[in-house]
Amino acid sequence: MHLQSPQPVPSALPLSVEHEDALYLGEVVHCLALDSVYEVEVEVEQVLTGLQSLVSLRARLLDEQNAALQDARSGRRPMLSQALESV
Repeated sequence: MHLQSPQPVPSALPLSVEHEDALYLGEVVHCLALDSVYEVEVEVEQVLTGLQSLVSLRARLLDEQNAALQDARSGRRPMLSQALESV
């Protein structure tokens, strides 16, 4: 993968790049100075797809966690039906 950067990027730097519905994990293998930018070559080691579904799941889990914290602070206990829905 080739990227452009306004600043030099050191070799062996681990990085992640999000593009559309994927997360690319890799390492910088080369950085070359061009006219006004740096051309960065990245060796991609893993690609994770389906990020939108993961983001949705994470948001739902965080919402559930926040609701549980609020219930705990107020002394309320979740009803059995609510607990079963989250399973």
